[in-house]
Amino acid sequence: MDHDGSAEACLRANIRALMQQRRMKQEDLAERLQLSQAWVSKRLSGKPPPLGSRFQVADLNKLAEVFGVPPFTLLQPTIEWDRRRHGHDRRSGQDRRQRDR
Repeated sequence: MDHDGSAEACLRANIRALMQQRRMKQEDLAERLQLSQAWVSKRLSGKPPPLGSRFQVADLNKLAEVFGVPPFTLLQPTIEWDRRRHGHDRRSGQDRRQRDR
């Protein structure tokens, strides 16, 4: 999973987390957004998208509506993202930097 700190990386991570919580497949999300499964897959892949195919503000609003959350929450770092970025090992509950000393 990509966690480069960009708004798009946060958005992708949050969409994946919300899909997992709701046991939603990409096909389900695509249907609710009235878009193709390929569109959803390309945007969640984290690969550099072709010019003009990044998430747009309208997409953010649609996603927020589908998940029933305020749009700004989709752009906030998740707890899991924040832990990985700051070196916290969630399996052991330890900070990796301390454990590796």
